[in-house]
Order: sequence, then structure tokens, then C-alpha cells
Amino acid sequence: DRAKDEEKRSRAAAREAERVALAKKKEDAIKHKQRLAKYPIPDVELAAEFEEEARAKNVSVESLGYKPLPTPAPVADSPFLADEAALADFLGVFGDALKTPKGVGTAAGVRAVLRAPDGDDLRALYRALLKPCMEQAVIGKGRNAMQWRRVLSDATWPEIARRVLERKKVGGAGAEALARAPWQNLSPAEHVLALRGLADLALGADKPRAIIAKRLEEAQALRYARILEYNAEAQRRRAVENKAKEKRKAIRAAAAAKRKAEKEEKRKAREAAMAAGEEVEDEEEDDDDEDDDEDDDAGDGDAAGASDDDDEGPAMDDEEKEEEKEETPEPEKKPARAPRKPREPSPEPNFELPKHLREYEGHPEDRKALMAWRAELNKVSNQLAIDKREYDKRKRAELRKQQEKERMERLRREEAEEAKRLKAKAEEERKEKEARKKEAKRMDEDAAVSVRTKSLGKDRRHRTYWWGVGGMKHVVYVEDIDGTWGVLAERKQVDQLMDALHAWGNNERALKQALQRRVHTIHAEFRKRARAEDENGDGGEQKARVAGSGKDSPSSGAADESVPLEAARAQLRAVCALAESAAKARSDGTLGNPDGSSWREFAARAAGAECASALASTLGDVEEALRTAQVREFMDPAEAEARAAAAEAGEEYESDEEEEFLDDDDFDDEQVFGDARDQETYESKAASGMIYPIFDTKVERAKWREGVREDAPAAALAFSVAALQDAAAPFLRALIKHPR
Repeated sequence: DRAKDEEKRSRAAAREAERVALAKKKEDAIKHKQRLAKYPIPDVELAAEFEEEARAKNVSVESLGYKPLPTPAPVADSPFLADEAALADFLGVFGDALKTPKGVGTAAGVRAVLRAPDGDDLRALYRALLKPCMEQAVIGKGRNAMQWRRVLSDATWPEIARRVLERKKVGGAGAEALARAPWQNLSPAEHVLALRGLADLALGADKPRAIIAKRLEEAQALRYARILEYNAEAQRRRAVENKAKEKRKAIRAAAAAKRKAEKEEKRKAREAAMAAGEEVEDEEEDDDDEDDDEDDDAGDGDAAGASDDDDEGPAMDDEEKEEEKEETPEPEKKPARAPRKPREPSPEPNFELPKHLREYEGHPEDRKALMAWRAELNKVSNQLAIDKREYDKRKRAELRKQQEKERMERLRREEAEEAKRLKAKAEEERKEKEARKKEAKRMDEDAAVSVRTKSLGKDRRHRTYWWGVGGMKHVVYVEDIDGTWGVLAERKQVDQLMDALHAWGNNERALKQALQRRVHTIHAEFRKRARAEDENGDGGEQKARVAGSGKDSPSSGAADESVPLEAARAQLRAVCALAESAAKARSDGTLGNPDGSSWREFAARAAGAECASALASTLGDVEEALRTAQVREFMDPAEAEARAAAAEAGEEYESDEEEEFLDDDDFDDEQVFGDARDQETYESKAASGMIYPIFDTKVERAKWREGVREDAPAAALAFSVAALQDAAAPFLRALIKHPR
């Protein structure tokens, strides 16, 4: 009785301990759910929570699951990389509409164009971006803008691009470089800055704005379609979860009914034993049913919550498998055969001589018996030797057969394991291929409606992660808050990043989800880059880019400026020819000698100008002669007589000293005169036949003369000549119309 009481107490203590452990487990689960309910929170608050918990427990933060982020490798030319990527993104979206050269939609394509020796594609790229910038919606409708549109040509486009960038205050060092050197001598970084400025301005043109509006509409439609798809998938998942829950409830109900029946049988057996006067044990309390039900319900809640928080892809795959398992009926099991009795091993044969043949026991003098014994001994010995040889031969054959069987069995096992491994690998590759295909489809849809590359997200340090920017998908770039860039160029670094990102932080949760949606494609791009590096035999182009070799120095060779110089000479000769015709039409000497000899001399000087400095000197003299003709044309007769008298007396006419104007970059004649001057267009002046001045204001003339420098690029001189021809042609033609 004492032993039975002790056993009862031990069972009761065990049940009580189990009940306490289960209650604690439920309490911990409730606390864990309550804690998870407040997440995600700002990353700064999350870091502070982990640090406080680590101090309270006297452990490291890493041991609590808040792992450090991988350190990206620094990129030396960070500003250049950012501008280059932004330019490539712009060209990738709007390049076809603007008719830019092929292949410039990626950073690699932009670099190839910048470093091309001929520069034809680079020139075409400048012209393609400059064309939308000349639209009225971008540059305006002022006098300067209209003149730039009229004189734009293959010779003048670099100077016009510089003036557009300068007026809109974009382009930075690229615009400054265009003012002091030929465009062919700019460094790649200066080209990128200038092109980036033109690209930013081109966004206000008609075609890019139409593309942006269209893509925004398509993005809204795509978002709505994805919402519908997500809702349908969520409904399907809920149906799968409900079906699984009903199945678990049915299993629990069947188990509860079975336990109830067993309990009823035990009760009846106990009552029967008690009625028969037998001693029975006390009935044990059975409270497992309610606990099991509660555990199952809690498990259902956890599973449902997990399915809501999981990513779309993995959750769907697990549920589809579960659904297939539930719907597929289990095959009927055949009754197992009774195991055969193991065959008893055959006894080993005995090859020893019989006892009577081991030693002769007959009479030693009985020769006949001795000979018979010897004959029998020889016969039996020979037969035993033959039998032993046959037995050994048979044993060796059996051993070889057994070894061959074991070898074949081992080969079959190895083949089965290899087939299983290959099947698992093929299944993994199939899943990865499907996931990559799904990722690629989603990214293609996003790219078709996006205007620029969207970042993956930010981490706890507010660093921005970029993938695919400028078409660079073989690395992940990290932009710090101070503008410096780093790069994650190894697959293990991306895996470490995904492992370190904590889903309880707002920023890192979004970043981790973005990486999970693209991880298969990112890994595939990393493998592609590794194969390319192996084929090249060196680090490849990207390693050079990471080391910082993007900002090349300007070209030290002489640029080919033959096109703008020849165009400037031709236009200056045309101005001189028109002035010669006007001089012949005006016999009063308004334009010098009535025979036009002075203008023929200017034309000869222009034709013989071999360098920019000589052409700039001739251009300044031509403009000064035209200025003199303009002064004479609009001079009052009384003033003309006073000037002539002063000249005969050797005195200086006091009004000849012109007022000087301050040089201010922000001072523009369009701002001074406003819209009043825009009422008279260039075409209306030319068609009216009236005589208008070449330059309306002294400021306008002073700004023109600023561009006529001996050290100016040939494109700047070509623009100055074209601007002078554009301004002087109506004046000279009007003089020809009104001869005197």
C-alpha cells in the first residue's frame, strides 16, 4: 500500500508539473504575441530596445538576434557614379522617344559612348538631348531663345548647349568646361555633368512629359490589377487554411471520441471489478482533452498569423503542396507478407580422414591387410582432396558472387542516392527558375511603367540600397547619407545583409522584403558576372569601376575644330558679301567706300584665317565696322555736321564716349524690356523692310563681344558669327532696299 501511495503521489506531481509547464508555455506565447503586436517600429527605437535589453541581460546585441550589417567596399568616384547612373536611367526611359544613339540606356553604354575615339555617338547624344531643351516649354520664348533656335547647327550646338545650361543654372562643371575648351577635350565626368543637366531640362519637353503621363496611368492600372490578384490569392489561401483547420478539427474530434470510448470502457471495467470485490486503483484525472484543444487552436492562430506575415511566394508554395496532399487520396495498403524463416546455414564439410585410416591398427606382419589399408587410404585421400578442391572452388565462386552482389547493391544505393540528389537539385533549380521567372516578369512590368529606378530601401543607418540603377545588376550599391557610395559585389555579402536585416524595424522590414522578391535574380546576375570574369581572366570591368577609375582626365590631344571654323569662315564671308552689296547701294558712305572694297578685304581676311585667334580678330573688326555703319545710319543730321566739324578741328566729339555697363551674369535684356519687345519678332522685322539696329541695347552688344575671344573654342566663335549674321542680315537687307 505504501508503494502504491508513493506511485500515486509521483504521478500526481508529474501531472502538476506538466500542467504548470503548459500554463507557462501558453503565458509565454501570449506575451510573445503581445510583443509582436507593436512591431514594426522605427529602426532607431528598435536599436535602442535591443541595446537596453543587452545591458539588462549583460549579453551582446548580436546574441539577441540584432546582427551587424556588412560593410560595403568604398567607391572612389561616388559623385560621377551617381550622375552616370541617373543619366543612364533617363536615357533608358526616354532614349527611344528622343532618338538617342543605341545602347546608351545603361551605365556601361554611357561609358562606351564617352570613351569612343571618334565621338560621333557622343555628338549625336548631345544633339538629341539639346533638341527638346530648345522647345518653348523648356527654354522659353525670349529673344535669345528664338535666336538660339535659328542659329542651331552642327557648328554651333556646343556653345548653344553651354548657354542653355548657364541660363538654367544646371550642368555645373560641365557647362564651365564647354566655355573654356572644345567639347571633344572634356573629361567623361564633365560630359556626364553637362549631359545630366540637359537631361534634367529635357524632362519639361513635350515627349518626355507625355511619356511620364502615360506611364503614370499604366502604373495605376498595374497597381489596381495587382491588388485584385493579391485579394484573389488571399481568398484562396484563406480557403486552404480553413480546409486544413476543418481537417484538424475532425482529427481532434475523432481522437476525443476515441479517448472518451476508452475512458468509458475503463469505467465499466472498474465498476465490474469493484462489483466482483477486487481491489482497484483510484481513477486518474484526465484533463488532456481541453489542453489539446487549446493547443490546436493556438497553433491555428499562429499559422494564420504567420501566413499573413510571410512573403507571397513561399507561403503560396507551401499551401499549394498542403492542398495537394489533402486532396490526393492515399493508396490502399496491401497486407504485408509473413517474413520467411531465415535459412539455416549448411554445416561445414569435414575433409579429415576417417579414424581407421589415420593409423594402421592391423597386424604388422599381415601384408595383405596392410596393402588393402594403404590402397583405401590413397583412394580416400585422393577423393578428399578432390572434394576439398571442389568445395574451395565452389566457396570462391560463392564469395565472388556475394561480393559482386554487394558491389551491385552498393552501386544501386549510390545510384539511388545520386538520383535522389540530382532530383533534389533539379527541383531546387526548377523552383529557383520559376521564382526568377516570376521576379523577372514583375520587374519587367515595373520597368515598363516606371520613370526612374526605385531604390530597394534603407537600413537602420539610413543608407539607401540601389540595384539595377543604370542597368548595373551585377552589384548592389549603397548610398550613405553623406553622399558617398559603396558596393556589395559578393553574393555572400548580400546573404549577410538579408540575414542581418531585422523585420521589426520599419526601414529594414521593407528593405528585406524588396531583397527577398529579387534575391534569385540578384544571385543569377552575380553568377553571370563571375562567369564573365572567369572568361576574361581578370577582375573584369566592374572591379575596375569599384576601384574608382571612372573619372578620366580630359583629353590632351588637339580637338578637331575644322567643322566650326569652316562654318564660321563661310558665314563671316556671307556677312561681308551682304555688307558689300549694301555699301554699293549706299553711295553716301554709310558702310565705307561705295565700291565695297573694305568689305572685300574683310572677306579675304576671313577666308585666310587659319586659326581661331585670327578669325576672332577679323570678326571683331567686322562687327566694329557694322557698328559704325549703324551709328551713321541712325545719326541726326545736326549731330553728323557737329561730328564732321570736330573731326576737321582735330577735336573729340563728346558723345563718342559710351556709357559703360556693369557685367552681371543675372542681367538680361529680356528681363529689362519684358514682353514689350517680344511683340516685334525677328520675322516681322525682316518682312517689314524697315531699318532696325543690329543690337538694340549696349548690354546686348557687350554680351556678344564677350564671346569673341582669341582663346575661345571654335564652336563659340561659330556661334558669335552666326549670331552676328542673324542680327545684321535684316539691317543690311533694309539698307539695300532703301538706297541713297
